[in-house]
Amino acid sequence: MAAQTYGLATEVVNGDLDRLDLPGIAAPGYSIRPMSSYGAVSLSCGLGYVEEHFRSRYLAVSPAMYNAGFSCGRCVRIQCDDKSCAEPGKQIVAAVVDQGGELFDGDLTISGALFVELAGRELGANPSLTVSWQFDECQDYIDTPIKMLVKPGGSAYYQALSFSNSRQPILAVMVNGDRLKHESNNYWSWSPTKGPVRV
Repeated sequence: MAAQTYGLATEVVNGDLDRLDLPGIAAPGYSIRPMSSYGAVSLSCGLGYVEEHFRSRYLAVSPAMYNAGFSCGRCVRIQCDDKSCAEPGKQIVAAVVDQGGELFDGDLTISGALFVELAGRELGANPSLTVSWQFDECQDYIDTPIKMLVKPGGSAYYQALSFSNSRQPILAVMVNGDRLKHESNNYWSWSPTKGPVRV
């Protein structure tokens, strides 16, 4: 029993605090400084725009939770269940911007700023938190329209696009009657059937 409760806040162990759907360990792996609006473009999701609310509140999920890129841009409600949390049960909504290749199941890599905000303490020498989390709705945190990024290196007959800032997960995209193919890097590839691409 000790192994199952190791690191958990007393409120969780006593049953006074319910955990969210997915338990895991969250460790910081990104800067403590907020990213720019285009700061996630080089990460696995290739997001060309990050809404202001998420520029400090972002994270990477495991390959299984990454879901071949379909989790990119989705909102995650993360709860601090660790005994070291200043406020056990504190919840913050963050955005998925990356895939963590070394993560398993419900483990997360989070921004340094998200760690400090969630835990209510500084990073320390060996920072990690026992957390629980679940996918959540984004509409309360996004005020601007969906943004499209055209991937460099396309041609008149092939183009790759990524979309960010969506309030709901994007499951399909059509351009000029052509259905785009979703790639694991979260780009949608377009080889038009009606002539060259004009973007």
